[in-house]
This record gives sequence, structure tokens and C-alpha cells, in this order.
Amino acid sequence: MASDKLTTGADAADRTTYTTAPITPGADRLVAFAVNVAAFVQAAPVPSLTGNGLSWTLVQSLASGDRRLSCFVARGAAPQTGSVTISCGDTQQTLCAWSIFSYDAAPGAATTVILGQAVDGPRVAATLSIPQDLGPHTVAVGGLMLDAGQVVTAGPGCTQIDVQSVTQPFAPAATLHTQDRTTPGTVAWTWPINAGATAIVLAVQLPTPVGPQPVDPVATLIRRFEPILHFQAGETTYPSDAKRYLEHSALWQAVKPYDTTTWSKIVPAGQLSGALGEPGKFIGDPVNSVDTPVDERFLELGGWRDRTGTPQAGVGTGTWPNAYANRDEIRSRYASDPDLRDSQFWYHAEYFDTTRLRRLAESVRKPDLSKIVAGPGEPALLCYYLFFPEHEQAVVGASFTAKEVGGYAGQWSCVALFLERPGDQAEYTPQLIGFTGSPTVASIGEAADDEKRVTMKVAEWTPSKPMTTDGHPHLYVSRGSHSFYLDNAAHPVNPFPTAAPVDEGTSDGQYTEVLDNPDPLIFLIKALAGPVGWIAAGIELAQNGAVETGLSGTPDRVPDDTATAGGVTVHPANVAPRNDWTKPQGWRAAQAQVVNGRQYDFIVDRAAQPFWPHDNGRSGFRGRWGPRVEGDRLPRRAGMRFPDFWKLFLDAVEDGRNRDLLPK
Repeated sequence: MASDKLTTGADAADRTTYTTAPITPGADRLVAFAVNVAAFVQAAPVPSLTGNGLSWTLVQSLASGDRRLSCFVARGAAPQTGSVTISCGDTQQTLCAWSIFSYDAAPGAATTVILGQAVDGPRVAATLSIPQDLGPHTVAVGGLMLDAGQVVTAGPGCTQIDVQSVTQPFAPAATLHTQDRTTPGTVAWTWPINAGATAIVLAVQLPTPVGPQPVDPVATLIRRFEPILHFQAGETTYPSDAKRYLEHSALWQAVKPYDTTTWSKIVPAGQLSGALGEPGKFIGDPVNSVDTPVDERFLELGGWRDRTGTPQAGVGTGTWPNAYANRDEIRSRYASDPDLRDSQFWYHAEYFDTTRLRRLAESVRKPDLSKIVAGPGEPALLCYYLFFPEHEQAVVGASFTAKEVGGYAGQWSCVALFLERPGDQAEYTPQLIGFTGSPTVASIGEAADDEKRVTMKVAEWTPSKPMTTDGHPHLYVSRGSHSFYLDNAAHPVNPFPTAAPVDEGTSDGQYTEVLDNPDPLIFLIKALAGPVGWIAAGIELAQNGAVETGLSGTPDRVPDDTATAGGVTVHPANVAPRNDWTKPQGWRAAQAQVVNGRQYDFIVDRAAQPFWPHDNGRSGFRGRWGPRVEGDRLPRRAGMRFPDFWKLFLDAVEDGRNRDLLPK
């Protein structure tokens, strides 16, 4: 689809603010803006944009010497006619060039940075090529900045939108070129004389053409194996849409060493956006999503509680005011807020085809995971991601701290199916099933994430296990911890990993508060014994009552197969509930569902949905899905990061094969 060019221009005057010609953006059209500014001597700052009654979102900004290329987007139901103001703050610039154009993007469509690239050093001639694998109904949009006035030629398959060359005597010169491409391939430019170059490429999702559409085979595959989840009686938290959780949360930054003095709120609650062009601060902006070795981002919904259980709305003062996430407030929000309440019983699903799965497996240096997916057929992995707004994992004890020792906000779980087929025209058949939860003594393959927050267990898919209905696997979910099992028996749980770190036990007295009426003499003897004694005391604590059940029941009584009374059963909409399923609830997960002007999808697209970590290991949201807390050095009470579930699955398969528990 060709772009709709709104205006273009350049100004070689020394200014801090530049103004474009008036434009009239179309209603609900995605407006893209490429701007190039140059400062004399000092580095050009990131500009800001205002105008047309729109909220202009920075997608990407790259500097090259004293020049800077920035890309913004905006979208509104009723834009106003007027000029766009480009502000560089208090820093005077020597020139500015701009190009503004728009697309009839899909409702709620996200625009994602595919790649930004800078080329340094003299070049007699050069081509700056950015690989671009376009999905259906997608256009690639590229902006190029050169540090000299040049004649630029659009690459093969690309269509020029605009070119501006601007110079000022005895000052920097620059060229701004914009183009797009609607077919798969590369976004490339050529120019005749050596120059430094910087480029940004976006992917814009276009509306699905009107008329009969081909059936999406990925959506069909996902629906074919939707899991049936049996929740334990008394469960209060269910899988929910992660995007809606993000939109209601505040975004924080924490700087190493991550204590509360380094926490700062970046975006207030209710002002985050999960998709470009939707209201709020875009999570895909690198300022909001990208962690570094010395700082990280985290989401916060509901605030904190101190060591006595008293709610804390923000960073408090005194003794441990931010020790625990306020899980009670999170549950209250999901019960009272219609948007959050309606977002429950949702999952996100991701399909890893053979090519991608093998590429990811080969990226792991050790162990060799590529042999797992190197068969003669076409292996694939289908992951169902279940986001729980809060997680509870207590130890024996009546105190508030005993209940909260493993409680946190923002839990990710996964059910994964390893599929195979002899060729691309054949149907997939399940070979293995993976499911996450607490570490157990199960005799199947297991693997834990880097923070040991979640364990992936993998079992062989057989005619009798898992139990299925119309091909949909049944899984049983323990209350609070949301661990998945293939049966509704009681399952012993291993102690928390690294049960008692010396620094935590001695610094905040965690274990003296958590222990339920401990024998003071025995505990004192252990404490006086030094670090070894603290570890022994902590192990004793973690082992107390370390049992959770797949369904209603107690450690000394395994519930019957039908002991699901009182628990919710979540099932595919096309599967009729059986008589022994209590409180049946159909999955609400949908594709391209629009609510209050925002779009929600259940199929994961990491390029278009920047709240997922990208395969490139750099972009996408990589922070925590719940708040950081004080004194959490394991960590155990801070929000989870989204794990690489594909790797956990393959690691668990490797473990099971090494122990002769899974077929090779």
C-alpha cells in the first residue's frame, strides 16, 4: 500500500524549535514522522513533537556524531488541522529536515522497530540494507539519514516517499530519505559518495482486506490443542490478558543495587500503552522497555505491604515498608474493575515453526539442544502462556510473613506441546507435553529458569496421559502457586531453591518471623552456630508443609478423580462441559478483539507486540511483571521476568533423556 504523504520540508536556520507546514491527518490513520536534526559542535538532543491534537510517540532515535535521526508515530479519532512543532529543548540546532506520511493501519495495530543501524567510516559507495521478513498485510517503512548532501536511490522493491538535502554554510549538511516496501525482502538505499549513515525501519500492520479470508493455520492449530484447566476450590486468581494488566500498571525503574532509594516511577498507573498509536506511553519506547546491566524496569499494580501487612501505595519509610507486593489489592482490582475482570480466562499462544525452533536451539552453546529438533520430519513447539496477576506460595505458619514468603505479583506459567509431522501437508501429532510449576520429585524431565522461579516438567504424550477431551489435554492447577499437573493427586514439592541465603537470614530476621512458633532454644542454637546454622534453620523452614495439591485435598488424603467440586473448569468454547466439571468457564482469548479503542490478541507476535522479549535478545520488554521488593535476594518475592519457555522446554527434554526418562 502506498503511503499518503502529508508534508515534507527542511530549515537550515539556527533554531531550538522548527515548525512544519499545516497538515490534516485522516481519522484513525497511523501518522509516521521522520525527523533529522543537527547540532554544531555538540550532540543533537532527542526532539519532542506536538500538534494536531495528537500524542506523538517516539519509536526510535539514533545519533551519529552531531546529527540525530528520530521516528515518531501518532494516531487519533479526530485529528486537528495544523502544523507540527519540533522542539529541541534549550539546544540550538543548525538544521532540521522532516517527512510526514500516514497509513490506513489496522485497528489497534502496533508499529515495531525492526532494526536501527549506524554506519561509520568513509565509503566511496555504500548500500545500507536492513533485512525485513514481512508478515501478511504489513508494510516496511524506512528512514535514512546521511551526514552530507547526497542523491539517494531507493533499493529494489522499495518506493521513495520523500528526500530532503539541507545544508548551511560553514555548518553540517544532511540528507533525509524515506521509503516503504510492501513485499518481503530488504529495505536498502544507495548513494554515490562516501558518507556516514543511520537508518530506522518500522513494520506497520495494514488492515485485513475485505472479503473472504483464508483460514489462519496457526490460529487453527492453537485452537485445536487449547488446554482444559481444572482449578482447585478456593482459587481467586485466573489466567488473564497480560496487555490489559500492563495498561493498568505503573512502570518503575530500579538502579543497581536495586534498593528502594534507587526506585523511580517512569510512567504512572493507567498511562502505559501496549501498542503504538493507542493512548499512553508506549512500552516499545526503548526508554520504557530496555534494561541494562545496571538498571531494570518493573510493573506495579496495587502497591506494596510492609512486614506487618499494612498497605503502602509507594516507596515508604521506616522498617521494610516495601517488603511484599500487595496481592490483596491486586485481587480486589480484578474483582471490581470491569476491564480487568473481563480480561480473565485468557491465554497467549506462540507457535515456533521448524525453522525458528531449530535456529533458537542452535543459538544455545551448551548443552547441545539442536539434536532434539534435528529429526527428519518437521518438529514444532506450541506454547500456551498463562499470566497470573499474583502468586502465593506459603510455608507452614499462621503469621503474615509465613504466608508471603513466596508470594509475588506478575506470574508467568506455560503449557507447551512438542509436535511433529512428516511434511508440511501432514497434520501435527503431539509427542511431548510440558507444564510449569514448583520443583517436585517427579520422575520426568525438569528444568528451571535462571532465577529458579518456575520449573518446566516434560512428559511423553501417550494414549492415556495426559487425559484428553476431543484432543484437548486436561491439566490440574494447584491453588495459589498455579502449578500444573497431569492428575489431581497430591504432589510433594521440593524446598525453595537455595533455601536460606546467609545475608537475608541475618540482615532482616526473615526466618525468625516466618517460623510458626519455633522452639526458641533449638532456633537459638542454630543461629549461634553461624552461617551453617542459619542454613539449617532455613531448610527446616522451607521443608515445613512443602506439599501442594493439584485439586482440593490435603497432604494426607489424595482426592478422588472427580474431586473438582467448587473449582472452576476452564475449557475451549467448542467443547461442551461434562457433568463432573464444576463451574465451567469458556476461554475468552480472542484475536483482534477491540475494547475501548484498544486491540487485544491471543496469538503472540514478538515483532508487533513489544511487551514480549524479542528473539534478537535486545528489544522488547525485559523487565519484571510485578514490583521489586525489599530484602529479596533470591529473588522470591519480586515480580517475574518472562522466561524463555522454549529453552526451558528443550532443557527439560535434555534432562529427561539424560536420565532415561524420556524417549530419545
